Amino acid sequence: MPTFTVLGDGVVEEKFRVDRRKLETMIFGCPADPNDLETMKGLPVDDESGLVSADDFFQEIMEATNTEIKYPKFLKVGARNKRGK
Repeated sequence: MPTFTVLGDGVVEEKFRVDRRKLETMIFGCPADPNDLETMKGLPVDDESGLVSADDFFQEIMEATNTEIKYPKFLKVGARNKRGK
């Protein structure tokens, strides 16, 4: 469930959870496990290069919706989040 915070000048910040394995796959351009078809399911692809990079995907959304998306550019592959300990 997303959380909303109203910042200065009427700007609204929305935070929501994402599938870490899918985000890793988009950032690195391939899944950590090439046999992990479940992770690949639903990811954006194009006709030319296959998997759409995270940068290209989020840039397209930002331009279409006039929003700013911030996400981690670098992740440790397979790292657990704080709740997964």
